[in-house]
Amino acid sequence: MVYATAKEKHIGILVIGEPNKKRVAGDIWIKDRRVDVAVLILNRNLAVCGYKVNDGHLTLKFKDMSIACCYISPNIPIIYYKKEVDTIMSNLKDSAPTVILGDFKAKSPQWGSPIIDEKGTYWTDWISSSGMVGHNTGLRPTFIRGETKSFIDVTISTENIASKIRHWQVLEDETLTEHRCIYFEIGKAGTGKRSVFTKPAVDWKAFRKTLEITTTGKAAANYATGTRLIMQAFRNSTKRNTKYSKIRIGGLTIFARRGGLA
Repeated sequence: MVYATAKEKHIGILVIGEPNKKRVAGDIWIKDRRVDVAVLILNRNLAVCGYKVNDGHLTLKFKDMSIACCYISPNIPIIYYKKEVDTIMSNLKDSAPTVILGDFKAKSPQWGSPIIDEKGTYWTDWISSSGMVGHNTGLRPTFIRGETKSFIDVTISTENIASKIRHWQVLEDETLTEHRCIYFEIGKAGTGKRSVFTKPAVDWKAFRKTLEITTTGKAAANYATGTRLIMQAFRNSTKRNTKYSKIRIGGLTIFARRGGLA
């Protein structure tokens, strides 16, 4: 089903996180060491100059750019999660235009989540310090399970290629998994908008005041209640500093999804 959708939309590169290992066993698929990520080049005019595989992520090198595809398990301790993020981000070369995409398993208002967690904070610290650009619109969740909706599949890029990325969107096409398909294009000419990642600007005085008001007469009966009150105060005192500017657009299409190939 996903392959048919990719062909119908004239996709150049198909990226799958946590694929059905039997379906991607052939040599036409480029996979990481753990087979957590699989990539299929559908456009024969796209020449892959080389690729580097690691545990949970791989990097494709083209003539003018690189694309890093990653998947990080939600079951590993936070210390190992951060080490995987460090490895992914440390592979960036300052002068190489690079797009990073994948299932980050991280939550942050920077890509649409109503809350921020430790993983999201770690990613946004890296993104801000590296001067990278985010392309999620936050208009639709990338993960839906029953009533649960999350924004955990993320696309970021170095600033020297951000102006060429357009039409980033979460598709409504059926995927037979809880994760939605993500589509975007990389090209050359045109105009549009892009969002720039910045660290959340928190007014800590407002945070303390809001927390005092929301907790007055409401003793935190349990951990969940206390956490909810703290996050509410954090959201109320956080300013999402999102900037917009003109971008260039063009031809290459990328199609990313998570889950077994249907």
